[in-house]
Amino acid sequence: MVIAAGSSPEAIVVYASDGALRILGAEREACIGRELLASLPSQLFQGHARSTLQSAIEQRQPCSIRARRRDAAGGDVDSRVSLIPVDPTAGAAFFVVTFERSSDSAQSDLGHAAEREDAIAHLMSHELRSPLNSALTWVSLLEVDRSARTIERVIHVVKQSIRDQARLIDDLLDVVRARRHHAGWETRPLDLAALLLDVVSARDEELPDGMELTHHVDAGSYVVDGDEGRLRRAIRHLLDNAVKFTPGAGGRVDVRLFELAGFAVIEVTDTGIGLTPEETRVAFEPFWRARSDRPGGGLGLGFIDAVVSQHGGTVSVRSRGPGSGSAFAVALPLVTNQPGR
Repeated sequence: MVIAAGSSPEAIVVYASDGALRILGAEREACIGRELLASLPSQLFQGHARSTLQSAIEQRQPCSIRARRRDAAGGDVDSRVSLIPVDPTAGAAFFVVTFERSSDSAQSDLGHAAEREDAIAHLMSHELRSPLNSALTWVSLLEVDRSARTIERVIHVVKQSIRDQARLIDDLLDVVRARRHHAGWETRPLDLAALLLDVVSARDEELPDGMELTHHVDAGSYVVDGDEGRLRRAIRHLLDNAVKFTPGAGGRVDVRLFELAGFAVIEVTDTGIGLTPEETRVAFEPFWRARSDRPGGGLGLGFIDAVVSQHGGTVSVRSRGPGSGSAFAVALPLVTNQPGR
């Protein structure tokens, strides 16, 4: 499902595949010659999603957005749009835009089955085993040293290992289940600004030497209806991802919370390794990892996508390319009946 558009400021559509037209619900004659943003379904690409695409077009920057919408039958449809600017030095200055629904995505990802199986094996063999190995190592020390200091340390390590193991299992289950139902979710009005500050403060205490983490909240009220535990973990994953792929010495991660078209948007930008256009397209897939030599099982971004979609929000990523850093964002609908709104 592809659309090609010129790279002028308006990004005029010059080609649309049959599959793209079906997703857009438009006739070819009504699509060709129109501005790209005007051709996208307003019920899906509005607010943060539209702003992200507009920014990517203006900056000729690859980006990918995942969102959930209602189809004509009243069911939920997960959709993904990826925008890739074609290098003007290649003699064709234009954008290629791909559209995928969840079923399309599953089919297109069959070619990556081996990589995904490797990632799952890595998760099971390393990430889930690591807390157990750590606990076993320290417990084994009790066979040779039962001093009060060693016992205290063993208790601490075993408790932390259990927490780490539980967190990994919870993330894995949420990634699998989150798009299907809200079983076990406890939603209530939350102050997203306070929650974000709490997570940022905790992460700031664990930064590598030489890295800077900044935090800014635009003026306003940021009340969202959500599950606090899952949103807290999603934000933490967002920060962890930025820190993990940003060099410590001189590295910088900036976090901003702002309102856009009835959504609270948390944007995390970094000066890290960046992403290729293809990597931006699949960044939020469960078990996908940007670098196999870095720790992690690839659950973080998939978990963010699953949780945010169940909260009626969208996720997006932009990057100028390898070595140029990335910008990840989540947008959550604000509670509209709060006083003053």
